[in-house]
Amino acid sequence: MRFNLDNDGSPGTMVSLLLSRAISKLFPTSEDVIRIALCVNQRTALHAPLAHQSLVGGVMLEYKDRMRDWPLDRQATSYRGMVLVQSQEEIVLSGLASASGICRMILSKESDRERQGMVCHISDLACRIATAAVNGRFTLDFIQRFSSPVYVNEFLKELEDNGIVYDLQDVNELKLPNIKLPWTE
Repeated sequence: MRFNLDNDGSPGTMVSLLLSRAISKLFPTSEDVIRIALCVNQRTALHAPLAHQSLVGGVMLEYKDRMRDWPLDRQATSYRGMVLVQSQEEIVLSGLASASGICRMILSKESDRERQGMVCHISDLACRIATAAVNGRFTLDFIQRFSSPVYVNEFLKELEDNGIVYDLQDVNELKLPNIKLPWTE
């Protein structure tokens, strides 16, 4: 937490920023913008302060070229600003309308096979990092569809470079059976 506070970041923005910096170091000449999706509480924007996790939404944090030379605290301030802007009521409501449109698009498909194909395509676009903070400790889960540890290793190096102590626990490779659904054959 001290690292977050010293650099004007929150736990979510700092994890996102450190991951962005790690990816940037892996691909220093890439012209693609690095985008990290961060889950945020949307209860305030939706006027539902007592609601449970069902009102968690996402914001997109872009690590832009001009940011690469900024000091860490300025980068963190920029990420926090992106979260603030994207958490405003009108933006949240617009995002909900967009999600509703995606659901209608999926449901408009004529067959289960077409709907499954659309869902698979949308799922392929999503990458997830789960973060939890309890008793001053943060837990991160990296879930990826490939076995190379290149991103995780660069992220851990970014932690080390910033003096953040970590414990690497339970590296597991999930093995799923290759099941073909009737409509995917």
